[in-house]
Amino acid sequence: MSNLSDFKSMQKQINAVSGEDLKQPGMPVDIFNQEAEKQHLVAIRDKKELTGAGLSYDIVEELPVRIGALRYLQSELVSSRHEKDEAERLWKEKSVVAYQLHKQLLHDCSFAFRNDPSLLSRVNEIREGNGHADMIQDLSDLAVLCKKNFDLLKAINVPKSRIEQAATMSDELAPLLAKVNCEDGSDTKAKLMRDKAFYFAKQAVDEVREYGKYVFWDDKDKLADYASEYKRK
Repeated sequence: MSNLSDFKSMQKQINAVSGEDLKQPGMPVDIFNQEAEKQHLVAIRDKKELTGAGLSYDIVEELPVRIGALRYLQSELVSSRHEKDEAERLWKEKSVVAYQLHKQLLHDCSFAFRNDPSLLSRVNEIREGNGHADMIQDLSDLAVLCKKNFDLLKAINVPKSRIEQAATMSDELAPLLAKVNCEDGSDTKAKLMRDKAFYFAKQAVDEVREYGKYVFWDDKDKLADYASEYKRK
């Protein structure tokens, strides 16, 4: 099965994990997955002894599926964070241009509409306010205002492309800013699901290890197979 298929088969159980049970993973998830895969092989080797002590072998057979689900959700989290990083990079690049365009159009309109109190009042209304969201809305408002009164702007040689750029940038920057601010909660949701999957997989690993430590308590070589090498180091 693919990691996505593993997740789909375990989705209901992962969703059922309580938020109260969640903690930050105590090790990198890729290392945990590596150790969990090894633990699965060890449990297969010691099936007779472990099941003889009462371990349900179902949890051993299910372990690779839990690991696959965790691996899928870890990839989703990494992807979500990468998208946010890329959005932040694009925002830094494009917002500089947008703010300069915002400043330029306010200047153009103030001069072009100087003899029309009604239009000048509208420009001053747009000029009020501050912040990124306000700037994005202003570009949209300016684009509409400029298109309706383009003859006055054309008279002072304002290119139509400048107005079209304002409308385009407003459309582009709104979802970009939302991604930067994580207003859709995608990053938070992805992390919550990853943490739930980690807890769910760790439950199975811990169960196998507890039985292994009980069964092989007097066998140093096998006992070492039921402990985390990462934590031991």
